[in-house]
Amino acid sequence: MVITDTTSQLDETHLRVTLVPSGEIDAGNVDSLSARLQQALLTGAHEIDLDLAAVSFLDTAALDALRAAGESLEAVGGHLCIRNPTPPVRRLLSLTGFAPNRPTAH
Repeated sequence: MVITDTTSQLDETHLRVTLVPSGEIDAGNVDSLSARLQQALLTGAHEIDLDLAAVSFLDTAALDALRAAGESLEAVGGHLCIRNPTPPVRRLLSLTGFAPNRPTAH
């Protein structure tokens, strides 16, 4: 898995971070995604957009990481927004009832 990111300023104290992982995200590499999400939170991100257009597979370890990040963001009034999930990823999100605190973009 490869992750690129961009950061933009929402206002003086809040940041928006966009993470763009690619490939498969599973138990073998989810720590990399978790670390990037945690890093974004520690730098003051209140909005994290996760663009999944290049992700072909997620497993439950990845879903757990997304849930944890969403809960952490919600606790500080922020949001996790899933963008552009591929059909297999969208199906997994739907089947598991995953619902970040902002609507999933299709």
